[in-house]
Amino acid sequence: MYYDDDIESIEASEVSEEYMCLYGININLQRSIPMINDGIKLVVRRLLYMMYLKYRNSSVKASSLVGDLLKIHAHGDLGVGGIIARLCQTFSNNIPLLTAPSNTGNPTTGDDYAAPRYIIGVELSQFAKDVLFSEFDGKVNMRESSDTSIMEPFCLPAKFPIILLNGTSGIGWTLSTDVPPYNLNEIADATIKLLKNSQAKVNLVPDLPTCCDIIVKDPNTFIMQSSFEIDPVNYIITIKNTPYLKYLDDIDKALRAIQDSENKIKEIEDACDESDLEAGIISYVIRCKPCNLYQLVNTLFKRVPGFRATISTRNMLVVTPNFRTDHYDVRQILCSWIGNRLREKRNWFLRQLVAKNMEHNMLEGKAFMLSPKNLDKTIKVFRSCNDKADIIPALVEAYPKQVSTSQANYVHTLEMYRLTKKEYERTLKAIDKLEKEIKEIKAIVEVPERIKEVIIDELKEIKEKYGFKRRSKILNLESDTDVNIGVVQILPDGNIVFSETENPEHLSSDITPLAGDNVCLIDEKGRFLWVDTNKVLHDKPMTLTSIGRQQMGNCVAALSNPDNNVVMLSNRGRIKYLPISSIPSNSSRKPLIPLDDDEYIVSVIEVRDNSQDILVYTSDGMGKRVQISDLNLVKSVDAQGQFIVRSDNEVAGMFSINPNKQWLVYVTRLGRIRVNHAKFLNAAKKFGDLKPIIKLSQQDDLIAVFCTNKEQKITLNHADSRITTVNIESIEPTTMATPPTRPKHVPAVRVLRATIS
Repeated sequence: MYYDDDIESIEASEVSEEYMCLYGININLQRSIPMINDGIKLVVRRLLYMMYLKYRNSSVKASSLVGDLLKIHAHGDLGVGGIIARLCQTFSNNIPLLTAPSNTGNPTTGDDYAAPRYIIGVELSQFAKDVLFSEFDGKVNMRESSDTSIMEPFCLPAKFPIILLNGTSGIGWTLSTDVPPYNLNEIADATIKLLKNSQAKVNLVPDLPTCCDIIVKDPNTFIMQSSFEIDPVNYIITIKNTPYLKYLDDIDKALRAIQDSENKIKEIEDACDESDLEAGIISYVIRCKPCNLYQLVNTLFKRVPGFRATISTRNMLVVTPNFRTDHYDVRQILCSWIGNRLREKRNWFLRQLVAKNMEHNMLEGKAFMLSPKNLDKTIKVFRSCNDKADIIPALVEAYPKQVSTSQANYVHTLEMYRLTKKEYERTLKAIDKLEKEIKEIKAIVEVPERIKEVIIDELKEIKEKYGFKRRSKILNLESDTDVNIGVVQILPDGNIVFSETENPEHLSSDITPLAGDNVCLIDEKGRFLWVDTNKVLHDKPMTLTSIGRQQMGNCVAALSNPDNNVVMLSNRGRIKYLPISSIPSNSSRKPLIPLDDDEYIVSVIEVRDNSQDILVYTSDGMGKRVQISDLNLVKSVDAQGQFIVRSDNEVAGMFSINPNKQWLVYVTRLGRIRVNHAKFLNAAKKFGDLKPIIKLSQQDDLIAVFCTNKEQKITLNHADSRITTVNIESIEPTTMATPPTRPKHVPAVRVLRATIS
């Protein structure tokens, strides 16, 4: 019987708060927030586990996989089909953990995946097998599932930080998480860096599977924006991709809503989705009226939702190996993963050591019983037994204190025909091999640094097998990032920009790919400066004076390969030819080429050998073909150079004749262009004096000549700061005698500079 005094009175609000907290912790730890260990959430882990358990080397229909999942995932099948589809999507994952041939979604809408009964051929990706299941034995770190007959893993032994590779998001009880995807190569390099030095600095920039561009706002904030191409001839903007988790259908609806409003974008005539999804090509074409297309792109990115979006790494909530939820940054995630991986890998080696010692013990017993001394006795024991089960006690009795029950059990399964000397020799070889393996494992387990070396080797192997180039082009970088500089761009005003790849904000610049970390920059008076590209700012226009801390002029050339030679030409026809390796590292030396007060460098060419020919041309349309082998190769910076051109008008430049390119393109100061077949170069062959190569008006000058292919483009920088691009294939080829003409879309404004791309 109960009395009132035996009952404790508790407020309902306190009970509900306690139970809700317990429920919330369970939701966050078990369902909504990913674990650092394997980088995935509970339902995904269960999906992958059931896929491995039942269909590891075969394919299955998604609906069958859903049915298998429900045996250990007692939360119903609602949404599971979508999870399977998303695990297969290449536009949602840098490396999918599942694969399927079709029906897994549309990159332009973000969904449109089929019902599970229509998603056939689902397979566990090779990456998932190698990284998540190569060390999985189904015995360690297991627990009972809702179906008590099936055990499920607490977490999978991931050999790579998958949590950063594919990114994740989740909403739990009072908590949420957003982890963006990163590049596999960069994750591997950063993890290796921290394994070698736990105090090392790590700075990663997200790399998104949609291949959109990315702008670094600060170490924790990044702006994603669509990549685009501009056709200035037809006034077309082509959007090539979208930010991560943004889709063309939504962008198109937003743009059409703007165009239907009173405040529409007047420069836009039409926009349509011309994507070829079978070929994996995203293409959203915007046709415009004549306008400044670059300015219009900025307007689109500001006004139309979806073209640009912001991601932050300030909300990367994870479940740590000790089952706590914490907000981590990239470095903390990697350090936590490394700590868990070191423990996990050591335990795996210890399990391997136990297993191999057991196998070694079995093989020793087998070798003893099959040795020449005991083989006849063992055969006799086998023949004397009426039943196979009788062999075990008979062997133990025949070899008292020499053979254990487990060793006898191991041998009794052998067929009679395998009780031979040859089998004995095979067993001895197996023992030798096993002893070497045991010795290697012991050496690793006893020295913690050796385990680090093994993990580093695994990461390098994964990087080599599954690594991919960065997909998201970084449009701006700070100097302390780990991204390498790949090009030097010379701007029309003589400033320079160091970039990982070509910066689309500076399409008018000359671009020099770098062969190494050091580059030699030369100004118009021949002064030079060696620069270590690891110590300069990325994507920021700079003067040579600001880099070298001494007075220099405008940059005219960047030399990167010390195995090559360089040819420099002045406006007075002076040429100097010398090896790049002979240029001293001390920038205080005198100029590379001695110039008069009214003399300056007009062209610099980097060449591999002396078998090439160059064409030197003047501003009044004269030209002279010169074989590089006829020039004096000098190794002294003090050499004067040689005059090869004498002209009343100034020398305008030179170009290297490329026999593999079919077309010659001439550009004049007034924006007139002529395209000839390269065979017309024969007219300038082996002449000693200047000869006419183009017919010009008295008011016009020749400023550039190129050897090109038909699909290349010319970028013109005009005196009024306008930039126009001309497709060479849009100009009809003519003869040498035909005067150049100005394309209709090129303004009648003086051209300061012309470059080819």
